[in-house]
Amino acid sequence: MLPKSAIRNPQSAIPSAGFTLLELLVVLVLISALSAVAFPSIGRGMATLKLKTSSREIAATLRLARSSAVKERNVYRGGFNRGKNEIELASDDLRFQQSFSLLEGGSIKTGSLIGDSVNRT
Repeated sequence: MLPKSAIRNPQSAIPSAGFTLLELLVVLVLISALSAVAFPSIGRGMATLKLKTSSREIAATLRLARSSAVKERNVYRGGFNRGKNEIELASDDLRFQQSFSLLEGGSIKTGSLIGDSVNRT
C-alpha cells in the first residue's frame, strides 16, 4: 500500500534512477587520467615493435643472400644505402639485384662487419 504522501505527489513513489552530474564528471576525470598515463607507454611499445620488425627484415635479407649464394654457388653482396634508407642485395654477375626498404622514420648511423678487425674508411 502506498503512503498518503505518495497519493498526493505521485512522483515521490517512483525511485530516482541515473547518475548525478558530479558522478559523471568524476568518472570522466578518472578515465582521462588513466588514458594520459597509458598512451605514452603504448607509443614506446610501438616504437620497440617497429625496431624489432626492421631488424628481423635485415636478418631475413641477409639469410636470403646466404642461401642464394650457397644454392647458386655465386657471390652475393649486401650493403646499406643510407641515402635511400634501404638494404641493397646483388649477385656478383648482377643477374639478381634487389633493394629492401628499412624502418620508416629510422636511419642507419654506422655499421661494421662482424669479425672485421681492420677499420675501413
